[in-house]
Parts: sequence; C-alpha cells; structure tokens
Amino acid sequence: MRKFVFVIIALFFVYVSNAQKSYSDSLLNIITTSKDVQTRVEAARFYTWHYAFKGTDSVAYCAKRLIQVGKSKEYDDITATGKACMSYSAYLTDSTYKALSLNIEALRLAEKVQNDFLIAYIYIGYGNTYNLFNQEKSIEYYKKSLRYLDGSSSSASNILRRSLLINLGNHFVENKQYDSAFAYLKKAEEITVLFNDPSQSSGSLYSSLGSMYLGLNQPKLAYAYYKQGLESTIRFNDDRNKRNAYVGLAEYYMATGELDSALNYLNSAQEGLDLGKPGKSWVKSADMLYEIYKAKGNDKYALKNLEISRTLQLKGDSAAQLQQIQALSFEEDQRQMAVAAEKEKLIEERKHNLQYAAIALGVVLIVILFFLLSHSIIANQRVIKFLGVLALLIVFEFLNLLLHPYIGKLTHHSPVMMLGIMVCIAALLIPLHHKLEHWITDNMVEKNKKIRLAAAKKTIEQLERSTDAQHDL
Repeated sequence: MRKFVFVIIALFFVYVSNAQKSYSDSLLNIITTSKDVQTRVEAARFYTWHYAFKGTDSVAYCAKRLIQVGKSKEYDDITATGKACMSYSAYLTDSTYKALSLNIEALRLAEKVQNDFLIAYIYIGYGNTYNLFNQEKSIEYYKKSLRYLDGSSSSASNILRRSLLINLGNHFVENKQYDSAFAYLKKAEEITVLFNDPSQSSGSLYSSLGSMYLGLNQPKLAYAYYKQGLESTIRFNDDRNKRNAYVGLAEYYMATGELDSALNYLNSAQEGLDLGKPGKSWVKSADMLYEIYKAKGNDKYALKNLEISRTLQLKGDSAAQLQQIQALSFEEDQRQMAVAAEKEKLIEERKHNLQYAAIALGVVLIVILFFLLSHSIIANQRVIKFLGVLALLIVFEFLNLLLHPYIGKLTHHSPVMMLGIMVCIAALLIPLHHKLEHWITDNMVEKNKKIRLAAAKKTIEQLERSTDAQHDL
C-alpha cells in the first residue's frame, strides 16, 4: 500500500512539473514567434511571473533565457524585459548598483520600442531598486508606472497594476500611514476579486492588508487577512511571501500578548534564512525575536537575535557603494530629463508643422474660393488689387514662418543676414505677384464684359417680350 501511495505521489509531482514546463514552453513559443510587440511583451511578462516566486536562481535563469531570445531575434522589447528581470534578481540579493544599472539598460532599449506596458514594467524595477535607498524616488517611479498603465485593461496590465498598488500600499504601511495605504491596497483587492485572479502576488496583498488592519486597530480583520495570505503563499509555493505572512501573524500575536504563538510563527519565518540575502522582513523578525526572548528573560537568545538584526542591517550598501549608486542615479536623472526635453521638442515641432499645414491649406482654399466665386460675382479691379495684396502678404508671412528656423540656423541668427534673405524672397515674390495680378485683372475684366453683355442681352429680351405682349393686347 505504501509503495502504491508513493507511486501516486511521484506521478502527481511529475504531472505538475510537466504541466509547468508546458506552460513556460508555450509562453516562450509566443515570445519567439509573435510579430506583435504587445503580445510578445505581455507573454514575456507572464514568463517572468512564472519564475518570480521560485527563488533568485530561477529569476536569473528566466532573465538569461529572455536576453538570449531577444538578442538572437533582434527583439529590443524582449531583451529589455530580460534586463529588467535580471535587475529584479539583483534587487532580491540587495545588489543595488547592479539592479539600477540593469534597469537603466532595460529602459534605454524600451525607449526605442515605445511600448507603454514595457516601460511600466521597467519603472516598477526602478521603484523597487530606489526603495533600497531613496523611498521618495521609489514612490515617484511607482506612480509613473501606474500612469503608463492608464487606459489598459488586459490581464497582464491588471496584474502589473495590482503589483504596483501593493508596493505603494506597503510603503505607507511601513511608514504607519494606514489611511493612505487603505486606498491603494483596497484597489488591489478589487482587481483580484473583479478578475478572479488569485495568483502569486495575492499572498503579498493579503499580508499587507493584515498589517494595515493591525495598524488600524482591527485585529480580527488583520488575523483573517494574514491567514488568507499564508494559505495563498502555500498554495503557490511562494516561499518569500510565505515568510512575510509568518512574520505578519507573529506581529498579530505579539499585539494580542500571545508571545508563544508569535514565537512559533517567527521560528517558521526564520527557517532557511540566508544572511547573504537580507530583507526588511528578516530584520523585523530578528527584532521581534529579540523582544520576545527579552520579555521571557532569555538573554542568550535575545542577544543572538539582536546580533542577527545588526548583521542584516550592515549587509546593506557601504558608504562608498552608496556614493557610486547616487552618482549613477544622478546621471540617469539627467539623461531622462534630456529625453523628456527632446520628446517635448518633437511634440512642439509637430504642433508647428500642423499649424503650417493648416495655413497652407487655408491659402489654397482662399484661392479656390476666390476663383469659384468669381464665376458668379462681378469683381472690379479695386477688389482684385486688394485681394492680391492680401494674398501676397499671407504668402510672404507664411514663407517667413516656415523658413525662419532654417534661415536662423544658417545665418546664426544674424539680423542683417536674415533681413537680406527675406528681402531677396520678397524681391522674387513682387514681380510674380504683379504678373499674377495682371493676369487675374485681364481675365476678370474680360469675364465682367461677358457677364455684363449677357445681362444686357437678357434685359433686352425681357423688354422685347414685354413690348410684344403689349402689342398683342
């Protein structure tokens, strides 16, 4: 019987493993064969999510695979996604400089592609990285990422939006701004319920909601969400967020004064702790263990956990590393400002080009309208001369507007040279205007003669008919 049960269990794990491999292979097939950028990018994002909760080695493998495909197919969007994924791997190990460098490389590639979803994903990476040393900029990038997702309602966009809302909510929970956290975390929960998507990040969401409600002094709701978060992380084998859920439950039991229960959950959270990969939850759990052992009078274990907490905090970036990171950050800020300025310039140029096109179209329409009306309106020479001068001025000013940037660049904005060039243009336009005016005048005079002759003939015919009618009477 035991052998039979063992075989069934073994077959189940083989089936699950094959199913997961089949899913990742199908995504990779879409990434490799699709010609549509949006389809590729969303498939690549699902591919990274598939590996995101399996540990840093799996994330690194996923990143290398995407970079390899992107370079072989010359898909900048896939290479950028791979770089962003590699940056996330560096972020998980607190390699801040490497994480930021890879994010910058990813964004430069994404700027060529100009895909909003891809840029939003990379900005999350920026937000995560800055969260390690500059929370204000971290929030700025999370909010930027949200703006890039505005108007998109695809499944991938909603999952990405939920991750952003969770990150923003966590920031406010950590800073004890629970009312602000409420707005973001409840929106994230709405997305989960609306799209019936209990995926991996649900564990993180429910744990964050638990911490929020604990801060709002609603322990029963906090406990319910912590338990829901733990169940979700177990279901999806999400070890990283499972430890966060354990720490959350321990925090709940500490708040209710049940130190033994808190200790059990903290011991579960500490299993497999790697001091080479510190994180905020590990520092928090070590501090909580210190407080519990101190309260229990166990100075030996209290001191041990205090040392662990200090060791984890010292694992962060050194002063020299932080200086390098800040220099890289400053350089990237300058680059992004230059890119934004260039983008603004192109938008302004496009507006000007549209205005020039509208003016040119207006001139053409005026000419067409003039000739159309000239067939039904008797135009005298004064009207023709007035309209001719007006047309000359419009054309001259239009040429001035159109050529001014180029003439300025050519003459280095020398007023004398610019005036000379415009006088030369006017000298060419004036004779052309006179010839055109004479031609129009001659044609209009001839046309007016014909119109008057036709009107006179019509009047004579009407008089003759009236005379004949009187004779008949």
